Amino acid sequence: RAALAQGHATTERFVRGLDVSLGLHIKSAAKPGERLLTTPPWLRKWLLTFKGTHSHVSRVRAGLHHHEARRVVLATYPHPMQCMTSTKIERPFAAIGSKRLHPLHADCCNRMKYLYGKYHYDDLMNSSFALVMPGRQPASYRLAEVMARGCIPVFYGFEDAVLPYEELIDWSAFSLTAPLDVDFEGVLFPMLEAAVLDRPRMVRMQRALFEVYRKYFDTLTATAGDRAVVETLRRRFSLEMRRGRALSPERAVL
Repeated sequence: RAALAQGHATTERFVRGLDVSLGLHIKSAAKPGERLLTTPPWLRKWLLTFKGTHSHVSRVRAGLHHHEARRVVLATYPHPMQCMTSTKIERPFAAIGSKRLHPLHADCCNRMKYLYGKYHYDDLMNSSFALVMPGRQPASYRLAEVMARGCIPVFYGFEDAVLPYEELIDWSAFSLTAPLDVDFEGVLFPMLEAAVLDRPRMVRMQRALFEVYRKYFDTLTATAGDRAVVETLRRRFSLEMRRGRALSPERAVL
């Protein structure tokens, strides 16, 4: 079987030790301001942010939990096919434990559209944490964008996805994860509010984040991604060669 290097790697079709899960580099040449880059997580304007379209069910679910009073901005533009035209309701029911989302009532859709237009994307980068969710594929430009600005990624809805360059990067050192059925108000928000107060931990996470970003994501070309793929393959071949020598010392001498 040939190895696949892909940005839409899911656990169902990803062969560990053979395939490579790719990351996407940022599309814009604009660089974040020095002031933002030197602002530690505990001094940032927002606690958790996201702004994007409805391209994955996790994005629509997250958009139902916007909470500006807790410094949380989750602005998702809903799919028009989900928007109903009748009964008003403050928060529609989202099917827990299922990837299928029930239709959204008209007033909820209008509110989500309003929030989407209210916040500027660059302002939302002044955040301690940034929600990162799959788009039309697990790989997302947003991951590189938030890392470039020092926001600590919170992966949401990635149960079936393989994170980029997982053999090279210890994502747990500078990111957090949340399952699709997480209780935003009761679990996720309190967890982040407590985490941002741990300043030594936040410093370690942000330093590790910048190091990984510069090494594997900080480019407008494919150079960094190519380097990551080559390094992944080099480590695999090096490991296989060491195993071969250990099993066949006579062959290694020859």
